[in-house]
Amino acid sequence: MEPTSGEHASSTIPLEEISRKQAMAELRKLELEVEALERGRDWEVRIASFIPIITAVISIAGFILGVVIFTNQQAREREAREQDRKSRQINDYRTGYEQLLLFSSNEKMTVARVLALKDDLDALQADLYKDKAQEQEKDRVLGSICNLIARDLDFTQPRQVTFDIAALQNWSEYKAGLLRNLSGDGIGQTVNDSIINKYLQVVQDLEWKEKGVFKNVNVDTTGAVDPEIILKDPQRSVVNGFACHVNLPGHQNDKREVQVAKFGEITQAFKLEAFLKKKYPCPPILVIPTRPAVAPHSNN
Repeated sequence: MEPTSGEHASSTIPLEEISRKQAMAELRKLELEVEALERGRDWEVRIASFIPIITAVISIAGFILGVVIFTNQQAREREAREQDRKSRQINDYRTGYEQLLLFSSNEKMTVARVLALKDDLDALQADLYKDKAQEQEKDRVLGSICNLIARDLDFTQPRQVTFDIAALQNWSEYKAGLLRNLSGDGIGQTVNDSIINKYLQVVQDLEWKEKGVFKNVNVDTTGAVDPEIILKDPQRSVVNGFACHVNLPGHQNDKREVQVAKFGEITQAFKLEAFLKKKYPCPPILVIPTRPAVAPHSNN
């Protein structure tokens, strides 16, 4: 039996409704897609507007990173160079210090060279040591120089006496160090006393080897005497060295008189003794310092 018109109408209505809803759904879908596309384009526009700023930030960050890396590398290189310089300075200082203390055994080292070597050591010392450490190092070097002259130098050799006199005239710290007491208690024998006694021992040995060598020195009517003229070496240099130490500023007068009298007792050279009592001047040692064979590196 065929459906009636009423039944057909009732069956077609849902289909139309469905089609309408489907159409609306598709329209809504399209609207959403359009909105999504519009939003996407909006973000793209926004992002595109930030691209120059982002690029600039990245460039600046890259530049800063490069500067930091370069600066750190330069700092490491400077530190390495400074360590290398310090290492060379320490080696130069040790080498120069050892050379200075070997003066008595190194016949090729002149007095001029050892004075220049000491100047180089002073410059290195000022760079390597600071404040209290520098004072301690100065005392150490001073003690070594005093020991070298008082114990190791042979005053029968004019070259080594010349070194002693040159040290007196050129190194203020040596001159001051001579007045220190050997015991460290402020009393008793000084370093200068021990060196004077060493000179007196040499005088005694020379007098024993050549009797009257000092006594036979002639002094003119004015009392002037010049060992440079009237004495030969090593007697001449010994008298010069002895005179430099007994007339050292700060050396006690009572000790000086006793020591000069001891010279007269040993030599019976009373004319020389009298002249020494008049404070025979320490003869100047004219030396032109030259750089040592192993010269310290420059700070540059």
